[in-house]
Amino acid sequence: MRLYIHMILCGSLYTLMYMLFDRILPYEFPLKWKRWLLRVNILFYLLPVPWLAAELRDVIKMLLETVVGITFPEVHDIKEIDTFNGTDLWKSMLVFNEEGKLIYITGYEKVMPVIKAVLVLCMTALFLWIVLYTKVSRQCKSSMVFLDMNHHYIQDQHTGKKVAVGISPCVSSPVTVGLIKPAILLPVDYHGYDDALKEVILHELNHVSCKDAIERFFCFGVIVVHIFNPLAYYLFREMIAVSEMISDEAALEGRTKQQKADYIRCIMTASQGVSRSMILAPSLGITKSLLRKRMERIMGIGRKKVWKNGMTVFLMAVCVLGSSIPAMAYQKPSTILDTDDGSSWKGLDTYLIIPKEKEDFFEENPFEEKPMDFSHGDEI
Repeated sequence: MRLYIHMILCGSLYTLMYMLFDRILPYEFPLKWKRWLLRVNILFYLLPVPWLAAELRDVIKMLLETVVGITFPEVHDIKEIDTFNGTDLWKSMLVFNEEGKLIYITGYEKVMPVIKAVLVLCMTALFLWIVLYTKVSRQCKSSMVFLDMNHHYIQDQHTGKKVAVGISPCVSSPVTVGLIKPAILLPVDYHGYDDALKEVILHELNHVSCKDAIERFFCFGVIVVHIFNPLAYYLFREMIAVSEMISDEAALEGRTKQQKADYIRCIMTASQGVSRSMILAPSLGITKSLLRKRMERIMGIGRKKVWKNGMTVFLMAVCVLGSSIPAMAYQKPSTILDTDDGSSWKGLDTYLIIPKEKEDFFEENPFEEKPMDFSHGDEI
């Protein structure tokens, strides 16, 4: 539970800082930097950064002790004594007997079975999405007819892969299908795109080279894991917007104003097509609310000034470090060995844990026959 809360905090803080730097201030990030910022944001939402940081710290300490020979002395200080609140959800304690059997548990470890069940549901949802996407992609590919019978494939200049280009009755607008072997599909009435057909294909080809289908899969995973968080939906929409605008730039590099105008008409035509599958969303004309922003960017209207590369790197570091602040508060659950059967632990709200090596500090019970003043609250 504690890890999940920190994942929410880290990802949400990162998204808020991204919105601050990119939307509110008069400058904006370059598109290629936006892509990487959003990809890092996905990692903060999906990876338990606090747990990874704690594990990495232990691994580094072990390597320094075994390989380099550096020893880390045990700190014997009275401050090592822990006081646990049995009703505190954020700090957990595990009590084992001499046989290694768990006899008592407090804090967030109590709800771990529920979290594991939710995690299984999330993984099941992602698996079903992959199955459905693969099934729909295969159906579209099976009905595909190659656009050019002499040249079945077009080569991606970035990756060197050959991508099939064809016509399918299963799609209503240009779209890229497939995670492993992608193909570019055009609708049967693709002649509405003749004015900028080459640019449309380059747009879809850029989605293939940038692996946008896999990127959107991880964005879908963020929504599944953080379904109640509105910032997760913002991240999904922003990722789609950035990927579409990057593909627009790749398609229109070196084009004239007339060619850009023809391409915009193709985008509007694609946006009017009705998707026949919720799993296989169209790419070229996706989200009508994004159309105006894309057209203004293509025509160079109302653009903000762009951060310089050095400032972009600095702001990206600020986003990463600032969103990592909640991870510093992570603590592993404390493990305690006891010969009791666990009955003496139950029913208590506060536990004072004194290790055996610290018992010499307490020659007598510090609470014995001493009045305690609860006039200022329930805890002392």
